[in-house]
Amino acid sequence: TLFRSIFASISGVVTVLLSNPFWVVNIRLKLQGVAFKAKEKGESKERRFTSVVDCFLGIVEHEGWQGLWLGTSSSLMLISNPSIQYSCYEYLKRLQLGNTAIAGLVNGAVSKFVATMATYPLQVIQTQRRSGRLSTEKTPQLTKRSSFLSIVDQASTIIKRDGLAGLFRGLESKLLQTILTSALMFCIYEELANIVFSVAGVER
Repeated sequence: TLFRSIFASISGVVTVLLSNPFWVVNIRLKLQGVAFKAKEKGESKERRFTSVVDCFLGIVEHEGWQGLWLGTSSSLMLISNPSIQYSCYEYLKRLQLGNTAIAGLVNGAVSKFVATMATYPLQVIQTQRRSGRLSTEKTPQLTKRSSFLSIVDQASTIIKRDGLAGLFRGLESKLLQTILTSALMFCIYEELANIVFSVAGVER
């Protein structure tokens, strides 16, 4: 219903706002290993974080509190990903007869493929923003504009530098991960639902 969609969107926004700092820290800690391999060759001067708390404090010290919410605008737009997935899943269910585990497997895989393809460029931009690339590239004007314009400008920068394919870098591994997860989840869901309805003596 409309109210459920509204409440789901609100909960998604709250979740993004509360969890974004942890995602920023997570990505910085993951990437610093790569940065320090470059440092050994004299190519990087990035600070080494020794812990999660040190990373939090380091970001606040050098980038301000707003640094913990880099990528928030793209994350908010990515709330549409599950909406696209579940809408597509329900549409595919209506096209098929039965609620079998195999149908759940196929529908789950197809719906996640569609949702991932539709939103993947935003995920690439989100990761780059959280990693701090947006503020360290030679495009300081991007950080002075609104978040939405920063997303558009960064997408334009990626396309100019790497072509349209730059917005889909790493897509293969992402599809393997998300499609497999979604397919198995809906397969198990449909099978368990069939068992519950069967035990309860209710027709689906």
